[in-house]
Amino acid sequence: MIAGAHTAEVGRRGLDRRPWYGEDGDVGRRLFGSILSIALVGGSLIAPVPVSANHGADALLPDIGMAPLADFSVQKRPKGERWLRFSATIVNVGAGPFQAFGHTNVGGELSVDQQFRTSSGGIVSHPTNARMYFSGDGHNHWHVRDLEQYVLESQNGATRLYGEKHGFCFWDNVRYSPSLPDYPLYAVYTGSNSCVTRGDGTVLMGLSIGWGDRYPATITDQYINITNLPAGEYTVTATADWAHWFEESNGANNSTTARIRISKNGVTVLNPGIGP
Repeated sequence: MIAGAHTAEVGRRGLDRRPWYGEDGDVGRRLFGSILSIALVGGSLIAPVPVSANHGADALLPDIGMAPLADFSVQKRPKGERWLRFSATIVNVGAGPFQAFGHTNVGGELSVDQQFRTSSGGIVSHPTNARMYFSGDGHNHWHVRDLEQYVLESQNGATRLYGEKHGFCFWDNVRYSPSLPDYPLYAVYTGSNSCVTRGDGTVLMGLSIGWGDRYPATITDQYINITNLPAGEYTVTATADWAHWFEESNGANNSTTARIRISKNGVTVLNPGIGP
């Protein structure tokens, strides 16, 4: 596995090959009336009901999950705050690309369709309850809201803390599983063609088969606030598409869990967890 840096401003690569979605990517636009609402109730995020898929049996579905978490550290902040920082990588190990298509600006956010490649070479699309929003973390591009979720829990489950990061712009920057069938040798979704507003006002994000997108520990909001957290053993679980907005071939392998020990002096990784 080759780690790649993830920022929209650093390390952008040119388009290595023509994406499968074509130049316009304008496939199957759908407008639906429900506006995404995620409520924080009793310390837990409550997800809306997923939209029913309308793809056929020939759709080549993605299979997204999280690679093992890495680069754990405790950052001491002003006024006694402590942040647990770590790197997280969302990956696609399915039979087809994972592609999100943003369109139709409603109240400053974009509706999102998921697009699939088919075994016959076509493209199908269906609406989701996901939304894209612009900027918010100092990066002037579009993000899918809450595509990933980070949760720290104590051994007895009495303590639960959530990650601060809520916006994700994903593209091919980590070679995760090159042995998969139809793995593209070069990145299809790149820092130069993903997450940006195109001429027709639409936005594309994607992960090719066998590729991943890494958010390094140093990037904005990539942390869990552990101020006043007692020393001890904890788990950190990262989940891709925790709200089940997107269709995939296997929804049971979306999470990875690391077991760590937090002390006054830092953090020790006891078990890094596994990926899909």
